[in-house]
Amino acid sequence: GIIIAVMVVLSQQSSKPESNKGISTNRSYESCSDLDPTMEFSDIAYYDAVMEELGVNDAPSSVSACTYVNEALFFVTQDYNRLTPQSRSNRFVLAALFQSTEGTEWIQSTGWMTSEPECDWYGITCSSDGKVTEINIASILVMGSLPDEIGRLTSLQHLIVSGNMLSGSLPSTLQDLTSLVHIDARDNELEGDPLASFLTKMTWLDHLDLWENRFWGSIPSAIGDMTALTALSLCGNELTGEIPASLGDLSNLRRLQLGGNNHEGTLPDSLYRLSKLETFYIAPSAMTGTLSTELGRLTNLETLSIQGFAYTGTIPSEIGLLTNLDSLQFSGISELTGTIPAAITRLSKLTFFDLEHTALSGTLPIAICTAFMGSKSKILAPCTLDCNDCCEQRNCMNPNPNDRAPKPEDSKKDIFGITGH
Repeated sequence: GIIIAVMVVLSQQSSKPESNKGISTNRSYESCSDLDPTMEFSDIAYYDAVMEELGVNDAPSSVSACTYVNEALFFVTQDYNRLTPQSRSNRFVLAALFQSTEGTEWIQSTGWMTSEPECDWYGITCSSDGKVTEINIASILVMGSLPDEIGRLTSLQHLIVSGNMLSGSLPSTLQDLTSLVHIDARDNELEGDPLASFLTKMTWLDHLDLWENRFWGSIPSAIGDMTALTALSLCGNELTGEIPASLGDLSNLRRLQLGGNNHEGTLPDSLYRLSKLETFYIAPSAMTGTLSTELGRLTNLETLSIQGFAYTGTIPSEIGLLTNLDSLQFSGISELTGTIPAAITRLSKLTFFDLEHTALSGTLPIAICTAFMGSKSKILAPCTLDCNDCCEQRNCMNPNPNDRAPKPEDSKKDIFGITGH
């Protein structure tokens, strides 16, 4: 019956390995559901050979207990002699990824689980010698959990799975991938405490983006060992505790986004050593303190967003030293008082200035109005400030008659300091 048919078909394949480039794209593949549930996987031709070659020894032996690992192994056996060892390894891992994340529901999966060379599958990039270097399956309705088998892709450099519905935890096997420099898992439903468990051991990472997930725990001081990082985004999670001073050791950081968590304490002064920083966002939280004059040291900043803090005091005049700023937000700091320093007029590149829900008072200097006359510029001000008719004051009892409703283009600058999404 089925057992004999599977073995006969596979045994008739050439015993000489060929390049996977020659595989027919018309081949159909069987899955566990096509097999007799009373059979053993060891009865399938090449199954044991694939297990031995890949070092897989923990998969169920019975077809009736088929897992995503079994499905991936069975997929590889059906082209065993047509594939190079490298391709068999690649296809096992990618098939495991497909099966563990409900790949049949993806809205884009061209090439996956077919005889097309795996390096031509949607979102897959390979090196010249056929090793997978990038997986980019962002925003295609990927569900389920990322499998541990990803840790077998030793040449993987970029893992991009953002904008999906992934759950569970990030696989700890990622720490085995010393070529991996870019992880983008933002906007999913991932959880756990990966920073404490293994991510901080990946000191070679350049880009780590985990915003809008369900990660918990605190940021460990060991994060200061990740000195290769240029971008770190942890906002929109459930992180708690104080922000460690060791973040100031990440001297290559250009983007730091920590907002939307439950941090407490004060911003460590060490952050003002991050001289390469271009984007800094943190809000809202129970953190206290004042806006430091040390902010003036971050002269490469283009986006600065400190919102929703229990801060007190005034805007330091040193803000005027940040002449590369395009976007400046202090909204939601309800105890921010005093007047707007005239030094703000030095920020000639500024197009977005948000002071809503603060307690700033006095009159907005005419010089600031003149500096922000550009058609794409925007100032949002609290109701306690005299705007000189050049800013927007929303939800006031006696609104400025020149106020307008937000325009669609306003959404291009969101609270994360990211434009155009």
